[in-house]
Amino acid sequence: MTATDAAGVRGALAVWAARAPRALGDLAYLVYIVALSALILLGPGVRAAWLLATGADGRAVLTDQSVPSTWAAATALVWLAALVVGRERGPALRPPFPAAVLGDAGVPRTRSFGGPVLRATLALVVAGALVPAIPVAALVDLGAATPRGAGLVVAVGAVAGLVTAGGWLAGQVIGARTFAAAAGALAAGAALAVAGAWTWAPWALVGTAWHSAAWPDAGAHAGGIVAGVVLALGMVAPLRAGLERLATRRIVGQAVRAQRAQALVDAMDLQASGEVYRALPSVGRRLAAVGHVRGPAAVVVADVVGSLRTPARLLGGVVALVLAGAVVGAELSGTTLAVGPVLAAILTYAGVSVLCDGLRHAAALGEGSAQYGLSRPALRGLHAVWPTLAGIGLAGAGAALAGAPVGLATAVVGVVVAVRLADVLKGVMPVEMLVPIVTPMGDLSAAGRAVWLADGPLLVLAAGVAGGFAADGRGGLGLVAALVAAVLGWRALRR
Repeated sequence: MTATDAAGVRGALAVWAARAPRALGDLAYLVYIVALSALILLGPGVRAAWLLATGADGRAVLTDQSVPSTWAAATALVWLAALVVGRERGPALRPPFPAAVLGDAGVPRTRSFGGPVLRATLALVVAGALVPAIPVAALVDLGAATPRGAGLVVAVGAVAGLVTAGGWLAGQVIGARTFAAAAGALAAGAALAVAGAWTWAPWALVGTAWHSAAWPDAGAHAGGIVAGVVLALGMVAPLRAGLERLATRRIVGQAVRAQRAQALVDAMDLQASGEVYRALPSVGRRLAAVGHVRGPAAVVVADVVGSLRTPARLLGGVVALVLAGAVVGAELSGTTLAVGPVLAAILTYAGVSVLCDGLRHAAALGEGSAQYGLSRPALRGLHAVWPTLAGIGLAGAGAALAGAPVGLATAVVGVVVAVRLADVLKGVMPVEMLVPIVTPMGDLSAAGRAVWLADGPLLVLAAGVAGGFAADGRGGLGLVAALVAAVLGWRALRR
């Protein structure tokens, strides 16, 4: 890289930035808004987490023998998620036009796209250090760890964040076969970590440091830390070489999709923004979806075949739903807190989404459409059959295999499936919600829009918490189910 290359890249970026310059006051206001929002939104959650971690049950949870393997499994899953996200939206990204110009300029990619990669890496390193900071600080406050041990955990968390950034870039630059091998290795690593085989794996670096901090007299296990550091250092040269070989067409394609998704997010159409990254039919694209069955059953068959056309996406959904049933009876060691229903609700909400494409299509049909000769309510009801039966059936099978309560699993999953169906039928935000709501405390219209956008996840959490209460014999799941049914019915009639 020469000085001429650096000057050329700076000049091109300066010209692009001059299109919409930001004053210093605008930047200061943006920083103020972000800081204030983080304080208001995250502050109570952080305080509640600290009180929970340092409370009566905190010590039993944080010093449980399963915590290091849990850290190892979570780290492997985070790396896997970063790798998968990089296939569609990597860190080496700029707006479409400068991405095309710099991609074809003959300038080293480390200079053209090094800035975004560096910023993403720094953000993930900081995040990796902050994630274990609160629980390990709670260990120090409880007298179960030394400040030196806590510092080691935070340091290796930063290294884990560095590897996460490398995995994100790797997903963008590596080929399909290497990607499949890396994804398989990380998925297998997460499973092995849950089974207890985690000590010498690179994704065990946080778990290894946690073990040394919580049990300083049990002997240090430095294998995971060494493997993680070696992996972080060893990724640098291959990723730089892969970035140089990355096709401009791929960079521009990702930039265009990212810009479209951001525009839809700005317009508060989150469902449409997710459609930008929906997987296209691949291996099963030649499967016939209609013609074999006639009548109302053809709708259900078409939905099943449509899911089979994207087998990798379908496999992810099936695994999530089976795991949802398997974990529904999980509890935190040393406490009576039933976290299984909450985990099951989150996994179901993510997994059943891949089965709802038919309902999404039905929701998008106009008033005059009469596909399959059916009315719109009947068509939507039939499109809801596949995600409902598959979601509840797979979760029930997972609960039966794991010895978890099948009735609780089917109840929680059924409610969450209804929430996902309601989300699909939600559509675009009504225009009337953009009207200001003037009160003595200020404009509250933003609160209404936030609730409208987040009602799905809020109802999912409510269903999970109610499932936890039901597991303890305190009830509450029926009330949440009735609320979800009312929301689903209102949206079906509205659309």
